[in-house]
Amino acid sequence: MTIYYFICNDHKAAKDSVHHSRRLKLLLHRPQLTAPGAPPLAIHHARSSTIRVSPRLEVCHPRFTAPQAPWSSSPNMHSFGYRANALFTFAITILALVCAMASLSDSLNSPSPSAHVQVLNINWFQKQPNGNDEVSMTMNISADLQSLFTWNTKQVFVFLAAEYETPKNSLNQISLWDGIIPSKEHAKFWIHTSNKYRFIDQGRNLRGKEFNLTMHWHVMPKTGKMFADKIVMPGYRLPEEYR
Repeated sequence: MTIYYFICNDHKAAKDSVHHSRRLKLLLHRPQLTAPGAPPLAIHHARSSTIRVSPRLEVCHPRFTAPQAPWSSSPNMHSFGYRANALFTFAITILALVCAMASLSDSLNSPSPSAHVQVLNINWFQKQPNGNDEVSMTMNISADLQSLFTWNTKQVFVFLAAEYETPKNSLNQISLWDGIIPSKEHAKFWIHTSNKYRFIDQGRNLRGKEFNLTMHWHVMPKTGKMFADKIVMPGYRLPEEYR
């Protein structure tokens, strides 16, 4: 007679083993699983870790194993490449947040720049051979642009332009002087100069012409968008006759 043994480590496991033994008994008594004329097989229960069908056959009692979660730790999660990628992603995220905060901080700044230009002399005022008017002037340019600088400001580009109207154009703009201010310490200045670029009108429109001197600036931040503004200084007039 062949004896079968089942694991029964606790009460619940014992009940499960009885259930499995009944199913096994039904299977073993099927014609295709037993030899013709073989005696009925007796099934007995005992505390063991193996179901022994015969000295040549062992059927292990199935034990429940919890499935591994997909997010559980694995050796790849602790590799150098994985750690480097996580560190790089974290650093880029922090850098993006700092850049956004720096850009937003510029909107909280309320600058109050000032500028003044004094035209000291009209060096010459003449008509070119091609019929265009040209002027040369000597000026004192003073400005205080320190309030434009914040901790996010890289530099400020500034230029002085003469602006006037003609019958053909509602706005004529001619750059007379420009410069780059690299830091707040250089943003308050006074210079004595003649126009850096030639003041030429394409026509004969400058005699007795009233014009504005306008100081434009473009603030270039370390991060964020660039913004521009200007100060318009009216009340300038050119001579009626050539000199």
